[in-house]
Amino acid sequence: MAIEGGEFQRAPVRNSASVIRRVRSVYPEAHRVRPIPCLVLLTLLAVDAFVLALNAWMVLTDQPPGPLSMISQGWAVALYQHVKELAIISLLAAVATRRRESAYIFWVGVFLYFFVDDLFGLRQTLGGVLGDAAGVRTRAGYDMTEVALLASLALLAGFLLLLTYRRGSAQFKADSRILLLLVLVLAAFAIGVDGLQVVLQPGDRLLALLKAVEVGGELLILSITVSACLVMFYRHGNPPDRTPAS
Repeated sequence: MAIEGGEFQRAPVRNSASVIRRVRSVYPEAHRVRPIPCLVLLTLLAVDAFVLALNAWMVLTDQPPGPLSMISQGWAVALYQHVKELAIISLLAAVATRRRESAYIFWVGVFLYFFVDDLFGLRQTLGGVLGDAAGVRTRAGYDMTEVALLASLALLAGFLLLLTYRRGSAQFKADSRILLLLVLVLAAFAIGVDGLQVVLQPGDRLLALLKAVEVGGELLILSITVSACLVMFYRHGNPPDRTPAS
């Protein structure tokens, strides 16, 4: 019984050590804590919380609190969001170079589109052009044109992701699953809240609240994405291990 008990006590240790060795063989840096992504995430989340609190104050009181009024303006929040998007693009491009894997360029293109769309209103501009070409005359018609444009872009992006995913390394596939989840949540805030505004036709107070939810959700997801890309950048892995398509 003592031997059996001893074996029973040592078995989990051997199994744990085996798991750790296996994880380190795939992620050689997994056992090292990288403080920079954590510090960046905490800093960004703190700024996001401040912006959200300021927007909530505006919704409740209809005026910004004194000298902080400039932060409540759309350009200040938009600039903060653009900086995050540029950081994501730069980090993903650096990951592609560092790992010598061109598949990451797909994600660079995705976030580059988000940046250009936010900066120049690309979606609204193209939707308006297509709506005029189709003879649309109502606001609802232009909204449907934008939805059709987004659906077409989503199908194209899904097709390109499928191609790059099948040919990418195991590490790229793991990173792509994380980035895809973040993009889907980001789209839910960016597009879903816009859809609610079209359907509900809210008053000024509810419209301001929906805008605050949209902006806050986008800022939070972008902060998490910046931190995730930093983790990808700092990770030192083996050369890409390309697995055959199943």
